[in-house]
Amino acid sequence: MDQPEQAPLHKRLGWFFLLYAVGFLAVLIVAGLFRVLVLDVVR
Repeated sequence: MDQPEQAPLHKRLGWFFLLYAVGFLAVLIVAGLFRVLVLDVVR
């Protein structure tokens, strides 16, 4: 609580990292599902 301006910065970095991680996982999941669907269609 001695440095109130530091808390928002850390929170912002945490949120950006969280959003980046979630977005990365979402892309991997979508890519995996797309691959499975394409392979099923090809078969």
